[in-house]
Amino acid sequence: MAAVLTTSAYVERSARGKNIAAWALIATSLVFPFIACIFGKMSAAQVGESIGQTICPFAMLALLAWLLVSRFGPIGKANGRITVGLLLCILSLTHIAIEIREENAGKRLIRQVMIMRQQKVSQFAEFSQRFRQVDLAKILSPEHMTSKVGQAAARASLDQFRSLLIERQALIANAFVEIERYFKGVPESQASKTALVGMISARDSIAPIYADLSKKQTLLADAIEVVLNWGQAQGATLTVRNGQLLFATQEQQAELQSLLGKLEKTEAEVNKSGQIAIKSQIDLQKKQERDMAGMAEYLAK
Repeated sequence: MAAVLTTSAYVERSARGKNIAAWALIATSLVFPFIACIFGKMSAAQVGESIGQTICPFAMLALLAWLLVSRFGPIGKANGRITVGLLLCILSLTHIAIEIREENAGKRLIRQVMIMRQQKVSQFAEFSQRFRQVDLAKILSPEHMTSKVGQAAARASLDQFRSLLIERQALIANAFVEIERYFKGVPESQASKTALVGMISARDSIAPIYADLSKKQTLLADAIEVVLNWGQAQGATLTVRNGQLLFATQEQQAELQSLLGKLEKTEAEVNKSGQIAIKSQIDLQKKQERDMAGMAEYLAK
């Protein structure tokens, strides 16, 4: 009888010790995310997410363990609880490792996006400088209207302007294509999804506006060319004195005024679209500056 009591006490004591160890393991699995947060490896939101993802498996594992060891004795049940605790610790550490890996990948992505953005900003700044050098207002000067040399210079400026319009559209399209191609080449993460959504939003807001502007600026170039063609067709009947055009007839002057009236309407449409493009560009730049500040703050963590 004494031997039986001794064995029963040993079993009880052993089961109690294992139960303590099991609950310690379960508690440790919940503490791991807080430790990671203290050392700056996880954010508070990630801690909450990690605990939430641990509690659900805990309930499932506890139910499974209860079903498997319900017929066992105290030590068997305690061993089942230890198994649950170990599995939860492994699950918690695995989740932390995944979070750290994704955060590091996200930071690498952000650094690359910042580099690519700066490259695009430099490209557009260089393009804008060349674009501003083409002054359409000087193309229809009296000298350009009446001389072969002036006509050649004016048409060269128009060709350059049209070429720049095509280049601008290519720059805008390629900028988004290159960034989207980069996103497709990196592992998908929350950071890449967020950045890709922002890129698509910027593309959808700015690309149609500049496409419309380029279309109207092309029409403006065409209208200017019509006036140049008219001037070329006048030959020696259209001359210049003291920087002013001299007309052979009133009909000739009326023809030019009619052409210039159409040109002014086209120019007004261009100016209207240009103001919309400028406003959109300023709004996008402000948003990108906020995003860049947020990225820099995130990288500093």
